[in-house]
Parts: sequence; structure tokens; C-alpha cells
Amino acid sequence: KSKALSAGKHGSDLLLVTLLLADWAACRGLVANEDGTVPPEGKGCRALRMVIPFAALVSLGGNAMRLTSRPRRDEPELDQDMEMGEARE
Repeated sequence: KSKALSAGKHGSDLLLVTLLLADWAACRGLVANEDGTVPPEGKGCRALRMVIPFAALVSLGGNAMRLTSRPRRDEPELDQDMEMGEARE
């Protein structure tokens, strides 16, 4: 197995980390108004907090699929049969 970072395998994880860092940068020090409304500068923070759960679920799902999948085996006979138009059963 290759230990290199690839966007196909770890793209959702990288997106989640990016969103969490953006959330930390945008939302630190923001406090809601006394009446509970969000100040105008806090709308981006609120939007990020709505997106982060979905990014977390996608990341968890991808990691679960990667951890529970069987490793691929190279079967050269199968590749040759498929090229000839024959299917193995």
C-alpha cells in the first residue's frame, strides 16, 4: 500500500480540517447579541457551522469504507480474460 497523501483517499479529511480551521479563525471571539441574534460579522461563522456536520459525516463515511474494504489483489488472468471478452465465473 502506498503511504502517500492522495486527494482521492484523503480529500474529505483535508476539507474537514480546512473547514475546522476556517471556523476557528472566523468564529473566535464572536458573541451573540443580547437578544440572541447573530451580528452581521457572525453570519459566515453560522454558515460554517451548518456545513461542518456534513463534511464530518462524509469524512467518517470515507474512512469507514477505506478501513472495512478488502485489499485489492492483482489477478493478471482476470485482466487477460476481460480483454478477450470472456467472463470468469
